[in-house]
Amino acid sequence: QKLKSRSQNSPKLFFARKFEALIDQHPINELEESIGGLNRTTPGWDSYWLNSYNIADQDHGSVATGHLARAVVSTYLARYSDCWLETPAVKEVTSLLVSGHHEGEIVQFAAG
Repeated sequence: QKLKSRSQNSPKLFFARKFEALIDQHPINELEESIGGLNRTTPGWDSYWLNSYNIADQDHGSVATGHLARAVVSTYLARYSDCWLETPAVKEVTSLLVSGHHEGEIVQFAAG
């Protein structure tokens, strides 16, 4: 009740969705619809970002993703840019998923 009252006075209230991709989003969506003031017509409702690599992560899956991202960045730079780095420093890899479908990656890297 207290949260619902607060949400009525703050139309920009929303729930951050920091979950693994296997977590069912429907209970969060229902909660957000009932007290958060947002609904299925809200742009980005079924979209989320999934961070698959961060330079601070050192587990085997993250390290493999980082190696792959470095290879992709090196190939891209060699083909499409005058900037050449022998080993680009990949900082982060983030995926965009919309309605459960992979839309692409953002690879943040240091050039220099």
